[in-house]
Amino acid sequence: MNYRIYSYIVMVAAVLSLWLVPNSLPTALAASVTVSITTPAEQATVSSLTNIVGTVDFPEFLKYEIFLQGNGNTIWAAVGYSPVVNGNLARLDPRVFADGTYRLIIRQVRKDSNYTDYAGPSFKIDNPLNAPQPYYPEIEPNFLYPTQGKALARLRNCTGADLNFDYGSPTPFLSSGQINLPGKRDGAICPFSDLMLLPGEYRGTVRQGNNASGYSINAESGKVYQLLYNGLKITIEPLKGDDKAKGADVAQTSQVQATATAKPAPAVMAPVVEKKTLPESGQEMVSNTPFIIIALAFILFVIVAGMVSVYRGRYGMM
Repeated sequence: MNYRIYSYIVMVAAVLSLWLVPNSLPTALAASVTVSITTPAEQATVSSLTNIVGTVDFPEFLKYEIFLQGNGNTIWAAVGYSPVVNGNLARLDPRVFADGTYRLIIRQVRKDSNYTDYAGPSFKIDNPLNAPQPYYPEIEPNFLYPTQGKALARLRNCTGADLNFDYGSPTPFLSSGQINLPGKRDGAICPFSDLMLLPGEYRGTVRQGNNASGYSINAESGKVYQLLYNGLKITIEPLKGDDKAKGADVAQTSQVQATATAKPAPAVMAPVVEKKTLPESGQEMVSNTPFIIIALAFILFVIVAGMVSVYRGRYGMM
């Protein structure tokens, strides 16, 4: 065949590769994101303490946050600092929310603080007639999953007065911040807030009214800690952390933590950079990666074959 024809084929293949590669890579990256919710199911009714069960695992994972969207509002519900596959994502006490229809929103926050929102199942909250409204939760919604490379600490204020807590490290570039926790209400639970810390030494001050006391903690990778303020000082002790239940074990552990109680502190929102609705609950994205590899291999073959033919055509090689 005339080498000019192969020249045209090479040019067409090159143009296709310039279009295919940049347009396909984002799709391939998105296909590696895995988010699905199995409980509550679509159109389910929730009337008692339950676990939100599913999978949240994606590249550049920092954390996930769970929201309930309904009645014109988006309400923060829980946060998780470790990927979960077919396990418990959060605890849900429906009495904290007014009756009505809600949609679960799973926010995937990446290491650069950008995030993507996943629209989960729509379900109905129907509290018993004797359920008080508003109601302070009987469970802490966040699971304490040990995370390699970081330490997780839960700060609890079990006094009746507001608490100011700051933390920092003498080592540069480690975590730092300040937390304000409301006081415990009569008959209610201890307000809490979770801290994800880079391993290292931390120091700070706990202030309540005119009282102030210092503390220090050596946060180790993969460890979970409780920081409990009792009105005089803060006590620090390691915790075992929660197990990531999978498969049939999920139902068996759904009420294990029902006696642990706290009111979460307000969540700090990441700036809105990206908002992308992924498939509905349980419908994982179909990966296009194999098709992309086949297409690129074909284009490469055409280019190489064309170049060989052009070379032979010009120099009369057999």
